[in-house]
Amino acid sequence: MLSAVHGFNTGFPYVQKHVKGPKWLQFVVGIPPLLLFSGASAALGAYAVPKFAQLTVTSYYAASSASHYAISQVTRYVEDAYHSSQSLPEKKLE
Repeated sequence: MLSAVHGFNTGFPYVQKHVKGPKWLQFVVGIPPLLLFSGASAALGAYAVPKFAQLTVTSYYAASSASHYAISQVTRYVEDAYHSSQSLPEKKLE
């Protein structure tokens, strides 16, 4: 709703500057395009921006989770290699 009001308040001075004549003519000429612009602003603010924010946060957490998984796999491999080398019986020197 705030985006629609902002779009209307931003666009109407532009219409007043370019449409010369009485106030009712400025309203008749300016209202239809301003309603479309306000609706687009409201749709962008209410739908597109939150969806984009959700996408970026989800992508960040997915990348973070993947890197933690890779690090834990490497750590597990190193620990397994270390423990398997420790469990081998040592050869006695004679």
